[in-house]
Amino acid sequence: MALDPDAVRWLRTPEGAAAARDAVAALAAGTPLLKLIDTLRRTHTAEEARWAVTLAEGRTTAAAKFTDASELFFDREAAEQATSDVVSRYTAR
Repeated sequence: MALDPDAVRWLRTPEGAAAARDAVAALAAGTPLLKLIDTLRRTHTAEEARWAVTLAEGRTTAAAKFTDASELFFDREAAEQATSDVVSRYTAR
């Protein structure tokens, strides 16, 4: 699922940023996706939980390619297709 403008707007709020950080940490700890979504749904709407998980999956995937992945707004598919920052810098020379 792509991140639409409403998703990005919410994810840039303190509440959205915290939800995304929590989701990234949970994925890194091996929390199953359904459990993570259930946990987020306790304090966020279904849509907000989906946005946080989508961003967390994208940032987790992007971490292998980008040094600043924790600041980028990727969904998993976009992160998979993106050229890494190392390759981009080399190509730009």
